[in-house]
Amino acid sequence: MKNNDVELIASYWTLAGGAEPHTDHEYTVFDIKDRVEACAKVGFKGIGIWHADLLHTLERRPLDEIKHILDDNGMKHVELEFLGDWFLTGEKKKKSDIVKNDLLTAAEALGARHIKVGDFFHTDTPMPQVIESFAALCKDAEAVGTRIVYELMPFAMIDTLADTLTMLQSAGAKNGGIIFDLWHVVKLGIPYEEISRFP
Repeated sequence: MKNNDVELIASYWTLAGGAEPHTDHEYTVFDIKDRVEACAKVGFKGIGIWHADLLHTLERRPLDEIKHILDDNGMKHVELEFLGDWFLTGEKKKKSDIVKNDLLTAAEALGARHIKVGDFFHTDTPMPQVIESFAALCKDAEAVGTRIVYELMPFAMIDTLADTLTMLQSAGAKNGGIIFDLWHVVKLGIPYEEISRFP
């Protein structure tokens, strides 16, 4: 494969100047048009959009306008994130469902490649509950033509390759998968050889 055959996505945090993770200010000070044009200028073929930034952007630009900006700049891949608490019940699940619906609506309108999901709090959750929730999430995503990708992280409720594979295979969703962030992989101490063997 030639280097110019590889299409890269600029993750949200790549260009999220001014944004502060895990605060009330997760949106960037840079307009979506400026970010997309910057991505295109240096050769990216995709861009990531964080939920809080999506809502902030929608205060000024509707989804159809955002779609035009992406298309005009050759953005073939859109990554939407982040959905947490999707595997829980009660009030946290209700709040998660609001975010889920925002992301699904945007995914359909923008033709998103995938929606990233996971957990930041090592939430102790029975595996059958996680599997059922992941399968349901994938079904919702399938209805709008996108994928659900689980981000394996050191602080997630599932934090091993083996358990992640169990979740994915048991959910049995063709549009469900895993996404590897090398920072998280290194933090978890997973050898690259194990990553290369992951189906």
